[in-house]
Amino acid sequence: ALASKQIAATLPVFIIAYEWYFFRDLDLKWLKNHIPLLTGCLLLAAAIALAFLGINPLDHLLEGYKGRDFTLTQRLLTEPRVIIFYLSQLLWPHPSRLNLDHDFPLSNSLVDPITTIFAIFTIAALIGLAVATARKHRLFSFCILWFFGNLVIESSIIALEIIFEHRTYLPSVAFSLIVALVACRWVKPTWLQAVLLCTMVTMGAVWTYERNTVYSDRVTFWQDCVDKSPRKARTHNNLGVALADQGYHDEAIKKYHKALEIDPLYQEPVANIGLSLAEQGKIKESITQFLKALEINPEDSKTLNNLGAALIVERRYAEAIQRLSDALALNPYYAQAHNNMGVALQHQGRFEEAIDHYSMAVLLNPEYAQAYINLGNILANQGRYEEAIKQFTAALKINPEHKVARLNLEKSLKAIND
Repeated sequence: ALASKQIAATLPVFIIAYEWYFFRDLDLKWLKNHIPLLTGCLLLAAAIALAFLGINPLDHLLEGYKGRDFTLTQRLLTEPRVIIFYLSQLLWPHPSRLNLDHDFPLSNSLVDPITTIFAIFTIAALIGLAVATARKHRLFSFCILWFFGNLVIESSIIALEIIFEHRTYLPSVAFSLIVALVACRWVKPTWLQAVLLCTMVTMGAVWTYERNTVYSDRVTFWQDCVDKSPRKARTHNNLGVALADQGYHDEAIKKYHKALEIDPLYQEPVANIGLSLAEQGKIKESITQFLKALEINPEDSKTLNNLGAALIVERRYAEAIQRLSDALALNPYYAQAHNNMGVALQHQGRFEEAIDHYSMAVLLNPEYAQAYINLGNILANQGRYEEAIKQFTAALKINPEHKVARLNLEKSLKAIND
């Protein structure tokens, strides 16, 4: 579980808590008798933390905040309000309240906003209630601790995003159990329980159907995020990417500019404008945008690769090779950059080096049809038809409709037969 999701680090704690709550009757003597076991679990938790955070965990944690627009203090103060918001969503999960990318206001102090201190007191009161009712209402108490305990990693000091509502998936199991528990114990008669259950299931089904319409395509999905978080640059940028993927580059560029109005130092929309301009054949303008993006973040391998590809179109091969070399220095496993490097080197007559980069591209991405075709072409030009045939055949397995691959395969087969 830990290899899939880091929040599984809480699992050993809850296994022991479950044992103590429901099989050991909250017996303190049992805890004392199992101090070695508990110590071992703590040491295991510490080892897991060190594995993720390194030998200087504080430095690692603080390093994560360098790329954030909030501080450690702001995150710690904001998270209690986020947790209360999660609870409100579980109580009233109307689609209008659901959003992938919330624009959640930060807390700057205990009283800015004033809801910060109320949220902290509410959480403290609920945890206190869990402790106070542990013996009399065992399951109720455990569920409260489960809810907060399974939010502690993603809602504490680690420099993650402030809010993602999917973080409540695991905690919501206990919340749902509390709802059922309250209904069974305090809602009488039984027919009323059935009515409430049917009402909740019907509402949930209708709202799920309504929410699913948002997921019909990426443009609809990100438009929903923009509508709900209009002051967040990332939602506008991602809507632009979705529009560009569907070929609406003019509309995409407008969204990128809107993102930059909100955050002028946001590098991604600058680079994305360059991509859309390149798709429209405006190569010189795209190069200008890629250079602007690299002024903001000189170590963006994706932008370096895209700039290299644009320079190849402009036949500025030496410059392209330099940019692509920079991209591969940052990310040696970047298949597209290897392919583009092969193209640039081939134009300079450095065929063996080009073959090496094409070969690396298909090794890193076995589904990269264009790299197979490029490798096949250069091999065919050298008279290595049998090797070229293997590359064209591999490309056609990925994309049987690729006309260039099929044509070049036929030419290579004919050359062998002749």
